[in-house]
Amino acid sequence: MQGYGLTETSPVIAAENCKKVKYGSIGFPMENVELELVNQDEQGVGEIRVKGPNVMLRLL
Repeated sequence: MQGYGLTETSPVIAAENCKKVKYGSIGFPMENVELELVNQDEQGVGEIRVKGPNVMLRLL
């Protein structure tokens, strides 16, 4: 099993489980998390944009 996340996303945004496995990926988005891949290059590599209640607020 594998997952992906950052400190700012408390901590996981996507993961696999025994019923949902997608090899070569970061898994499936967690419940209530929106993911978007932006600025993709020719190989489909890009930046992950995340929106959800688990993302840390940015205070100015």
